[in-house]
Amino acid sequence: MKQYGKVDVSWADSRFRAMIEEAIQMTKKHERTFVVRQDLDGNVMVCESDEFEDVHSVFACWAGVDENKEPSERAIILTDHVRWERYTLEQMVPRVRDVLTKGMVELGPLGFLSEGRLQLRYAEVLARNLAQVHDEPFILGWTGKEVAVGPLSEESRFRNVASCVITKTGDAWSMLDRLPVGDPHYMDRQEPLTEDAPARYGTRINPVDHIYRGILES
Repeated sequence: MKQYGKVDVSWADSRFRAMIEEAIQMTKKHERTFVVRQDLDGNVMVCESDEFEDVHSVFACWAGVDENKEPSERAIILTDHVRWERYTLEQMVPRVRDVLTKGMVELGPLGFLSEGRLQLRYAEVLARNLAQVHDEPFILGWTGKEVAVGPLSEESRFRNVASCVITKTGDAWSMLDRLPVGDPHYMDRQEPLTEDAPARYGTRINPVDHIYRGILES
């Protein structure tokens, strides 16, 4: 495992490229999948994929061996959260940068039936983890072409009818309810819900059902 510390504004694309290249080299050396990941404290590292394969991480990319080829022809492939997609090194750099700096993650088109619900459950955990990394609520939902997770500043990219806001405690709230101005952490309140909570805070929802239904109906 190689540690890179916490991301800050001084990081250039060359730093993200170096992390991806490190994952590629480690995969070539060990013939196992290596990942670029971020823990919930914001620390970035390159490590073997099963070393920290749990719900307490934000993954940016995977470097793996193409198992569909003969051993002598196997190449290293780069993948991320978009199922079946493959990237060049140059294509992966901005995607890794967006995940590790802004928390903007694209997950591709909604999967079919149960696959789509599993995809949304995974995205829900990812949104909660990003809310913890950045200490603010995150959006999970539909952009019009794919499922995505992003910060509140990217609200314009999401369709309100098929999106929600996820807090670091795991609560989900409809995007149709406007957020109070100047209070980005209001949804992480500790006091219990009361009868007038919907009027004060918006409607708490099941994110998977809300988004799945919203995509199908939009």
